[in-house]
Amino acid sequence: MLLRISDRIITNGYDTFEYYLKEFPEDREKVTIIENAVEFEQFSKLQIPNLYSKPIIISYIGRIAEAKGYEDFVKSVEIFKRKYSPFWKEIEFHVWGGDDKSFSKLIKFHGTFKRGDIYKILESCHGVVFLNKAGSAGGISHALLETMAAGRLIIAWNNFIHTQVVNTDSGILIPEGDIEKLADTYYNILVGNKNLFSKKCVNVRSKAKEFSVESHINKFLKILEKDFYLR
Repeated sequence: MLLRISDRIITNGYDTFEYYLKEFPEDREKVTIIENAVEFEQFSKLQIPNLYSKPIIISYIGRIAEAKGYEDFVKSVEIFKRKYSPFWKEIEFHVWGGDDKSFSKLIKFHGTFKRGDIYKILESCHGVVFLNKAGSAGGISHALLETMAAGRLIIAWNNFIHTQVVNTDSGILIPEGDIEKLADTYYNILVGNKNLFSKKCVNVRSKAKEFSVESHINKFLKILEKDFYLR
């Protein structure tokens, strides 16, 4: 009903754009895209993480929800501990956001946080996981754009939610649901080519420039101008 009475429907990513076109083809002319924006100048002040330092900090940032892949993250840490126990002291796993009574003791839990804390959180991380599930959680999240601008190593499911902005040159993409390979990725970060991973961090920061606040506002103004002109 809300979509039917709306003059304009704005989505924050191509995945949600395509979803609405598929579900509501009669509203095709109403739907347009304005991706979320990031304060690039703020987050790009952070140094690219030193992947030679120990321990490596891998974080999950966001709601404790199935659609966000939280359970997959916990399982991947458990698998890593079982397969690569000699390397356990060289890496730490953190969660920022939400509340979980049955939280794994293998992970450091920080609870909820304020939006103003995200800079400090990213400063403490080497890498961040993004495990949003296709069809369940869509759009380009602020957290993903902020992590990109911060130049952190992005580890993500290889689906359209993430590949709108991240590719194999700018992040580590893993087949969605392959928890075993996700666990192996943590090991590869510890023993693999550090220069290659650092290059991904530089590349993903460069991509984040496209999602500035100025660009976001300009896209919105163009839509307003077009709609008012048509009236």
